Amino acid sequence: MPLQRMWSPQGHGVQSRGRLGGAHTAERQGRSTDKTMAWLQKWIFRTLLMVSLLVCARVHGEQRKWTILTGSEAEALTHQCSRAFPTGLTGKWTPASRDIELAEAKLAQAIDDAFKERKSRGQPVWRPPGYRRQYAGFFRDGRQVLYLNAVIDRGSDDWLKHAAKMCDGGTMAFGAVFDLNRHGFDSFIFNGDV
Repeated sequence: MPLQRMWSPQGHGVQSRGRLGGAHTAERQGRSTDKTMAWLQKWIFRTLLMVSLLVCARVHGEQRKWTILTGSEAEALTHQCSRAFPTGLTGKWTPASRDIELAEAKLAQAIDDAFKERKSRGQPVWRPPGYRRQYAGFFRDGRQVLYLNAVIDRGSDDWLKHAAKMCDGGTMAFGAVFDLNRHGFDSFIFNGDV
């Protein structure tokens, strides 16, 4: 069948080997649209799947550096090997992630301040690249506070569920209290030096 020239409603020239216009052309355009939509749906699905996998891989690779300890593990934080536990902390409560996020937002500055103070006193100031942080909820003067036990970032993942203890080590470990009312750290104490 010879090619026939016809015009679409939008004014575009179209060549066809069948009848001019009518159901034949509409059917052919419908099949083409269906194929395009199927291809587009597959492409979108594959793209979303790839993005999801990349996000999951990134989140998995960035291991969380803090945890919340409760019960007997929170109690174990009160018995440190080479630093005093802050006086006046009693009882226990279970913090929420939002409480920890408040503390985490202020932690970098608190660590910087503690190192500046240590340096001003002529004490060793070696600074680890990072700390694993264990938080537990206690009360001080009837108000909720967080106790932070921080140890150098190394070793197994046991610290996520069990109180980490380190004797001596100086700046490799510290403890501090975060006051949720004041939104600030106090009672910042590094471990004893060897």
